[in-house]
Amino acid sequence: MDEIKTADVEELRESSKSELVEDLNRRAAMFNPAIILFIAAGILGLIGMITLTSSLPAMLPALPEISSYSDSTRQANMTDEYALLVARYGEPSTVQIAQAGSTPVRNATWDSAHLTVRFVPVGCVDALRYFEAHKDDPPPIHATGRRRSAPRTETPTAPSCNVTASKASTIVAYEDAQSHTPIDAATAAGFLAGISNRSAAAPVVNVSTPVLVKGRAAKALAPPQSLEYDQPTFQKEEQRLRELEITGKLNQRIGVACLAGAVLFLIPGVLVHRKNREKRTTQLIYDLSDSAKALQEEVEGSLGHLGRSGAIWRLDSQSAITDWKRNAGAAYNVQRERISMRRSTPARVESNIVPLCLDLGKLKLFFLPDQVLYWQRGTFASIDYSDLKVASTSTRFIEESVQTSDSQQVGNTWRYVRKDGGPDRRFSNNRQLPIMLYGVVHATSAAGLNLVFHTSRPDSATSFQTNFQAFQMNRSRHTLPDPATESAPKSSTRDDSTALTFPTDIAQALSVLGLRPGCTAEEIAAAYRHMAQMYHPDKTAGLGPEIQKLADQRMKEINAAHQALKRFDQSQGENAYSNPRC
Repeated sequence: MDEIKTADVEELRESSKSELVEDLNRRAAMFNPAIILFIAAGILGLIGMITLTSSLPAMLPALPEISSYSDSTRQANMTDEYALLVARYGEPSTVQIAQAGSTPVRNATWDSAHLTVRFVPVGCVDALRYFEAHKDDPPPIHATGRRRSAPRTETPTAPSCNVTASKASTIVAYEDAQSHTPIDAATAAGFLAGISNRSAAAPVVNVSTPVLVKGRAAKALAPPQSLEYDQPTFQKEEQRLRELEITGKLNQRIGVACLAGAVLFLIPGVLVHRKNREKRTTQLIYDLSDSAKALQEEVEGSLGHLGRSGAIWRLDSQSAITDWKRNAGAAYNVQRERISMRRSTPARVESNIVPLCLDLGKLKLFFLPDQVLYWQRGTFASIDYSDLKVASTSTRFIEESVQTSDSQQVGNTWRYVRKDGGPDRRFSNNRQLPIMLYGVVHATSAAGLNLVFHTSRPDSATSFQTNFQAFQMNRSRHTLPDPATESAPKSSTRDDSTALTFPTDIAQALSVLGLRPGCTAEEIAAAYRHMAQMYHPDKTAGLGPEIQKLADQRMKEINAAHQALKRFDQSQGENAYSNPRC
């Protein structure tokens, strides 16, 4: 893509002679001390939010997931999980102690959570699993008299359950205490999270009758009559929870203090920012005469012709296409951006008028009564209306996006096209594309402004050029008053009346090159080189034919102006432009 380059705001700023621009840029460069206060408030606020978030109750460790008794991790567990639950959620309401074969089973129920958790001593999970698998087996048959008994089936040896001295217990199941249905670990954790107050009262203990195994009571250890758990595990978990609580309270105090400090910095920051905004704001008051008001209405009317288009695009770049068959037969590929026009005042400006603003995204043009204000990246430059050159034409554009209702379609083509204009049948997704007739506006200035627009209505571009050039002619016959700014004097620092002593063709030649009376021959040569480089045919070779035509016309004007100034210099001698003569 060949970028359609326009002058940077710094280049236009160097050529700007407006006191308004100097005042705006001086105020824009002023340091705002409120930024320091806002940054400090932001840092303190961020620290406060982080510390307050960390002061929230810590998430308790997840409960062990119980898939079945055959889970090997349950048999290998040596931590007293009953002690952990008591330390985290308090004592259960009731505990039902039963004997499953040789395995003591403890069913702890938290009534407030509607949850029952089953525990067995550590190392006894395999014994419980064996009991659950063989509790329904028939009793053995013994031989009587002289009859030989049938061969007995060998059964696996029951695993033993030896209760350790630590009295540690392992979780083997979770159950909804109301529906008596099994639940998973995540659901059980949700039930326990509903406990608001941890109970320290000892639970009610009930002992169940031992279950018969194969028709007779199992030979097993008597169930414990009192609840015991591993005290070191319980104390260690309680200590950890206390430390978390202390840390949470400390973080909460730090967070509140940081947020309070952020507010203390924010309030003076707002006050300082308001005061600084007043210092950085330029008061732009226009006292327009009737003729000046008429001229302002005239320039806004010419811009209104652009605004009548359903869509306006700015062309950012354009390049020639070599593979036209795969690009709908187009000769050039463009990159464009839709722009808008509205009434708006420039940033940091308070005025009694609201001018039209051409919003180009990264830059903006404000059409004030005395000048065009150019804004880019927070910096201002000015363009005199007499220095702004506008040309228009039309172009055929292959449209692939949404069409506007006011655009004119002049033909059709295909996404993949043959030489005769028909569709290329090799592509199944070949769709028809409309060919639209758009207007083209090319705006330039001697300082390097170079903007190309497309309008959805071709007559909008032509009407804008005609009316804007008529406005420029009418404006040249009038003298507009300078705007009264807050800090800039009304009088101009440059006396332009000397321009009237030049011949008309020489004054026009100076205007074409963006120069004014008082320039030197070196400045004329530099301006000519700058303009020639911008509009030279080599620079526009990759652009569209309509832009090349406008650039060629502009290049002829630049060459003619340079030749006229050279002849005038030779006839008048040294300092011909700083000492004008008739």
